[in-house]
Amino acid sequence: MENLIFTDRRNLDSEKWEKYPKEVIPAWVADADYTAAKAIIAAMRQRLDHGVFGYSTAPPELPQTICEYFSHRWNWNIQPEWINYSPGLGVAIHNSCRLAAGGAILTPQPIYHVFRDAPQLAQAQRIDVPMEYDGNTWQLPMQALENAKNNDAACNSKVFQLCNPHNPNGKVYSKDELLAIAEFCERHDLIIFSDEVHADLILDSEPTHIPIASLAPEIAQRTITVQSPSKAYNIAGLNFAVVIIENDALRARYQQAARGKVLEHLNPFGYNAAVAAYNGSCEAWWLAQRTHLRANRQRLQTAINELPAVTMPHLASTYLAWINVEALQLADAPAHFLRHGLAMSPGEDFGDARYMRANFACSPESLEEIIKRFTAAVGAA
Repeated sequence: MENLIFTDRRNLDSEKWEKYPKEVIPAWVADADYTAAKAIIAAMRQRLDHGVFGYSTAPPELPQTICEYFSHRWNWNIQPEWINYSPGLGVAIHNSCRLAAGGAILTPQPIYHVFRDAPQLAQAQRIDVPMEYDGNTWQLPMQALENAKNNDAACNSKVFQLCNPHNPNGKVYSKDELLAIAEFCERHDLIIFSDEVHADLILDSEPTHIPIASLAPEIAQRTITVQSPSKAYNIAGLNFAVVIIENDALRARYQQAARGKVLEHLNPFGYNAAVAAYNGSCEAWWLAQRTHLRANRQRLQTAINELPAVTMPHLASTYLAWINVEALQLADAPAHFLRHGLAMSPGEDFGDARYMRANFACSPESLEEIIKRFTAAVGAA
């Protein structure tokens, strides 16, 4: 098994580590404090040795490599012609929202902040659909979806935004849940935009990830799926994502929405890193990462749930803890924790100010310092 190599990221132009003063431990933006897999580094070094960094296209082996990875990992058989490339998930979200210009977009809440911001920038209206925690798992109540759709403001809904596994609460949707969402979208003729970039970061043994487009041909015909090795292989800064659209007409509409709005060319290093991530050569590294994240999750969850007035619901996926701090009754929760040397993501950014999001993709030593500072902040509240 390939071991994870933890590194000190200070003074390395890291957004995560440079945003706050050096005495602050950053547990906010979603990237990890260990180096990428050796195979990815070797692929990038080979590309570097090439010495020419002009405009680049995807390596010829990349489409088939992606198809084989999706088939092996999720039993989803896609075709190379369905594949589009994007400089990251955020760009794909903005492009898909342009398909709803003049209409509305149904958006579960809380959710990754780009989903919240993109509709307005695309001249579309965002209709929020609240998720609920039942004491065991997070749910997207179908009645809440129906209520949102029946709202007068949503009468022209065009897109439903799905995040699976969900950021920030880590929910992994079951097959029955996905089928219910798909039936709702078919009945109301909605495009499904499915962010599945955390699919390789499911920490529980069950349920496994199910691409919603893999469930039935009629579902695939209305679905735009985004995948990326960015989170699972810690290469988010390379700005590479895969957009899968089976429907020819929908694919053409998406491509038209993107035209002139984003960079036409992707980073050549992102292409080569994606080949290495998807060709199976990083499997040992990926397994080591998952083992480490499971241990960190358990340590953090146990420590937080032993404290008064705060709770960390069970996190099925991702390395982003979603922590309820409402009972502390803090006027400014992010500032309070920052005063104790801990920077987390404000829940308000995701649509729920009762929570804070904490990144635990770090070394065991850093995690202990996060727990220490979090505990002190709770005690001082």
